[in-house]
Amino acid sequence: MDWAELSQPPVPAAPAQTPDARPHKESWEAWGEDAAGPPPTDTGTSPSTKLDPRLPLAFSLLCFASVSMTLGNKWLMTRPGLRPHTELIVILQNGLAVCVTGALALLGAVRVKPVSRRQMLYFSWDAAVLAVQTWTSFQALQHLSVSAATVCRVLAIPTVAWLERAALGTRLPAARHACGWVVVAGALFYARDDLARDAGTAAGYSWALANLVAFCCNSVIDKLFMSKAEQTAAGMAMLTQLLSLPLLFAQLLLAGRASPLASAAALLRGLSATEAAVLLATAALAALLGQCYARCYMLASATAVTIASNVNKAVAILLSVALFGARMTAAQLAGLSVCLCGALAFSLLGQRSRSTAKRE
Repeated sequence: MDWAELSQPPVPAAPAQTPDARPHKESWEAWGEDAAGPPPTDTGTSPSTKLDPRLPLAFSLLCFASVSMTLGNKWLMTRPGLRPHTELIVILQNGLAVCVTGALALLGAVRVKPVSRRQMLYFSWDAAVLAVQTWTSFQALQHLSVSAATVCRVLAIPTVAWLERAALGTRLPAARHACGWVVVAGALFYARDDLARDAGTAAGYSWALANLVAFCCNSVIDKLFMSKAEQTAAGMAMLTQLLSLPLLFAQLLLAGRASPLASAAALLRGLSATEAAVLLATAALAALLGQCYARCYMLASATAVTIASNVNKAVAILLSVALFGARMTAAQLAGLSVCLCGALAFSLLGQRSRSTAKRE
């Protein structure tokens, strides 16, 4: 809910971190990745001095899942028959993602711990935010290119850190502040040129801003909860997606859809074979993307995963140019490059400061 990265499960006891490993948010991802931090075992260095032979496969699967999720959700929003049914698409994706994760749990491939009353309260809140995030991300993708959506998504990296500083009193060195403003400057430079070329993108940026606000505010609450959570990454993702379904159905009723179930059945009957395949694939990716992140964090340093997530964004943008005919001016390309480089520097500086603090 590249909001598609609107879908990766958070890992318990994670330190303050950029939003590149969250669960649902990139199902969201419609954005393609979505984001909280790595496991607490990160030291800024590889867990082993030798290259783990599983590492190339893990990063390849992460790239495939992240990029495919982003492009798949963008493709769904280009279909004239699906664009008016954003809420139903979100319901079908989340419902199928729950089924996939549940099947994996039954097969023993993933583990879901028993759910406490406190967890249910938190997951209910998180599910409400997920419903907002997935809906707004799909709305944004109707008006914005993958590159524009990526620019907006990257803004979450420094914004969450600034909110944590204001709300939780976390320290933020001057160098990271500067990198954060570089991200903002690059995003504004890109958006200014985009709006000058096509005034219709203003609606897309409004939806993207709404998504950004919901994601960033919820990330701070996630940070407070995850330090005490006793649930697996797969369990967090599945429960949040499951609890979001009744909320999304309620949203349909409030929007004037008298019979959501009948509308969903009609939509499914009208899907072409290709549309059904893409919808099923994105739902599976929404369930599995968080597991890809968890595996990469087990095998490599958080620095390596941070670099990989930025590479994935670049790959998604390049493929979107070929698949959707998206074009960027030289000014937009410069703004996008500045934005991504600033985000990468912001993340790497954070990893280095945490590694230094641990050694001391």
